[in-house]
Amino acid sequence: MPSSTSSSERMALARRGLRASLALMACAAIVLAGLELFCRFGIPRISRIEGQVATEYRAACAFKGRPSSPTHLLVLGNSLLERGVHFTAMQRTLAPDIDARRFVVSNTSYYDWYFGLRRLFARGSRPNTVVLVLNPRQLVMTSIRGEYFAYHLMQGVDVVAVARALRLSNTEASNLAFASHSALFGLGAEFRKVLAGRLIPGLPRLTVLMTKFDRPPLQRSKVIEESVTRLRALREVAGRYGTRVVLVVPPTHDGIGAAGYSAVQEAGTVAGVTVLVPVAPETLGPEHFSPDNFHLSDRGAELFTARLVKALREQDLAGNLRPEPAGEAIVSAHPPQRQE
Repeated sequence: MPSSTSSSERMALARRGLRASLALMACAAIVLAGLELFCRFGIPRISRIEGQVATEYRAACAFKGRPSSPTHLLVLGNSLLERGVHFTAMQRTLAPDIDARRFVVSNTSYYDWYFGLRRLFARGSRPNTVVLVLNPRQLVMTSIRGEYFAYHLMQGVDVVAVARALRLSNTEASNLAFASHSALFGLGAEFRKVLAGRLIPGLPRLTVLMTKFDRPPLQRSKVIEESVTRLRALREVAGRYGTRVVLVVPPTHDGIGAAGYSAVQEAGTVAGVTVLVPVAPETLGPEHFSPDNFHLSDRGAELFTARLVKALREQDLAGNLRPEPAGEAIVSAHPPQRQE
């Protein structure tokens, strides 16, 4: 009899434990769902940057050129585009013949935008010409903006190609796969940065000082070799949809030098991609750059915008390319060494 009672008590305790576990799991699911909804819909409303990224992304996806409409020009890039081009003035100057739209994601480089273009085209974007704004170092960099890139610029189906191109570990690839579908994973790190910056006002300035270092000079031969491969890959991706690619190289003081700019121009000639250098960096004075000596000042941006508009008007931005047969583009002929 005691044995039977003891068995019944154990079963009752097990049932109560199961119910408690299920209740805890349900609460956790509700909390996670709430955080996902907040990150997906709340953060773009309260964050100017996220709101801008979301708005520009939707506009880029809806960009479809037609024979009877103005030439559609989609301009992609990072903070060098955002701070170096007075885009509203550029739009007004190019109109009505050219309808220009912008999509900016800061701290991005070649691989972010290679896979970003694949996603934009898959979502229906059909501009006549894509203008990508990167400096030579960003063109040959082997990096992505982590989970943030995965959420805003990567298709979920491209995670294997990304992992192969950048030689990511299984854990890193899994994080990107989750982030491509979840705002909580994709924006979590950025939200923590913003929160830390609000709690510690001087943290962003301190972070810049702690991470500031001299960049090594670029090797001309390596820039040419890598740039040819990457520009060809961009041309192939865009060419499938009849879109032309133009690379714009903005002026920066990044230890690149004139040789780096001429190397990219030479690579563009070999790859069959137009490379524009509207303003050579050595022709600008200190007044044309911001205190960080990397981005253009307002005066520098005004000059660069005027020169860029002139250079673009001299190009055949209508595209008129024949869509190329679909095929897997070669992301890099020489897979990069793993960077820590």
